[in-house]
Amino acid sequence: MFPDDETTDEVLIYLSRALKGTNEDEKFLALRGDGRNGKGLLMSGMMEGALGGGVPDERGYFKALEWYVFTQDPNKKKGTLNEHLHSFQGKRLITVPEIPNGIVFHTDMFRRMTGRDNVNARTLYQKSVSFKMGVMVSEMNGTMTFNDSTEDANMKERIIGVEMEYTFKDQEDIDEMEKNGEDISKLKRKDRTVKLKYLNNTEYKCAVMDLLLEYYKKYTMREEGNKIRRTEFIKESTTKL
Repeated sequence: MFPDDETTDEVLIYLSRALKGTNEDEKFLALRGDGRNGKGLLMSGMMEGALGGGVPDERGYFKALEWYVFTQDPNKKKGTLNEHLHSFQGKRLITVPEIPNGIVFHTDMFRRMTGRDNVNARTLYQKSVSFKMGVMVSEMNGTMTFNDSTEDANMKERIIGVEMEYTFKDQEDIDEMEKNGEDISKLKRKDRTVKLKYLNNTEYKCAVMDLLLEYYKKYTMREEGNKIRRTEFIKESTTKL
């Protein structure tokens, strides 16, 4: 799924932080690649299965955040936004699935959502709550465009960018491409049953949890942060939101 062992280790160390569930390191993992490259299997299969949550079960620790949240000005009150964020209290791993190309992130909102500060939210007929957002992972195909300066070191250090280089296809399609002389070096055989196994099979769920525990131990013992940086994932825009 990942290009090398170092990247695999870094991603698993990052994901293992979901066991604690807060983003003290102020990081944001961006998984970039075209479709059928394993992003969905990793997040809505392996991680959702291990942590619980998603749709329709809202009781677990995994939940998807709508990408539009990052385009909002955090200094302006919005009832719908508050209601959406309210449901993320207690969620430890938050995925932002399939961010479309061309959207502009509000820099202040990105800082707030990926920082250490509490998020304040409320919904109809309920009291306002204050909590820290969980560990975040995005799924995207292009670059992240921001409306304001990202030149300060803190902003650039937040994004951990990983290219999803492989494509998963049925074996007969791979065989046909090889027969036609096409390059298959970046293709992997697709298993149509594996995602359901991670979601529904207790042994698979426990195996992922054991893996997260192993990498969380590595995380607690390391002295430096994630090594992977992809500043080319960031593009600034002159658009002011």
